[in-house]
Amino acid sequence: ISLAVILIEATGDIVLGLPIMIVLTVAKLTGDYFNEGFFDIHIALQKTIFRILRAESHHGFPVVDHHADETNNERAGTFQGIILRHQLITILRKRNFISLNDSLRDYLTLDDFRESYPRHPSIE
Repeated sequence: ISLAVILIEATGDIVLGLPIMIVLTVAKLTGDYFNEGFFDIHIALQKTIFRILRAESHHGFPVVDHHADETNNERAGTFQGIILRHQLITILRKRNFISLNDSLRDYLTLDDFRESYPRHPSIE
């Protein structure tokens, strides 16, 4: 609805309101038919991370670069390294997430990870 309001305001013509809402509704339903919403996927991923951190007691997690294996249609990956539990929790608490296209993001420093030492934060 907010996108419809923005488009109506941009055109300055209230007569276009109903066609814009119909087009946006059809586009949303079509997109939802083929895939989950972008934000729904990220919310599910975030809950997965918290669920794994609560369920597992070990302190190291593998970092894997996933890629598709065309020979047998399975997902494969290359081991990149290990991230520690307290590092993951610090990243989640600071909300400092970096994607491959994020070059201007403020990176966490070593001091950010040392703030909680010797009492590393829990996931709760």
